[in-house]
Amino acid sequence: MASLVTLIICITITISQAVATTDDNTLGIGISNESQSKHLRELTMQQISLRIPYFSNNGEIRRMIYKINPDNKLALSALRSCQELLPLAIYNLNRSLSTDVTKAGAISMTISAGTTLQMCIDGFEDQPRVIFESVNNKLKYPIDLNRVTIKTMAMRSPKRSPRPCKKNPPRCQPKRNEDRSKRNQAEAMRPSQHMTTRTSPRLR
Repeated sequence: MASLVTLIICITITISQAVATTDDNTLGIGISNESQSKHLRELTMQQISLRIPYFSNNGEIRRMIYKINPDNKLALSALRSCQELLPLAIYNLNRSLSTDVTKAGAISMTISAGTTLQMCIDGFEDQPRVIFESVNNKLKYPIDLNRVTIKTMAMRSPKRSPRPCKKNPPRCQPKRNEDRSKRNQAEAMRPSQHMTTRTSPRLR
């Protein structure tokens, strides 16, 4: 567990340095879906890491639990779960950025990260309203950000424009070919000019 926490801290420092000088308003300007989704995942990891102290043993949520009911074992158990779930969400997002992961795999890991965050919230569902809303509000932004990331990753590349008709007549001019086929059939049904016409013998 200690090694995982150390890894998360290193990842957090790296991400913070990477996105510190980036304006969130420039996400959709002049960059590809791939670049945008990568930046969004880095930003999501940063936002999750900023919320880890909130769930620590000396954090705000624990003080809130102790203030309401220091013997609330279910709330303390949910808190311990969140202490493991948030680093796991960061790990999945960081893993999705690896070059040896396919696009489908990266999407799956990003979805898993969002599910992990939601599990943290769900653990406080039966707790006093003030506690649940505090946890929900704390994780709402990274969850929403993660959803935008998934949509961006799932977007298809724009389709190519169809080639001009002059370069591909069979596909671009189906009606002309259809008319030509009908005309050929009609000509085939006409009697040939060389065909002799039989006449009935005259009655004498």
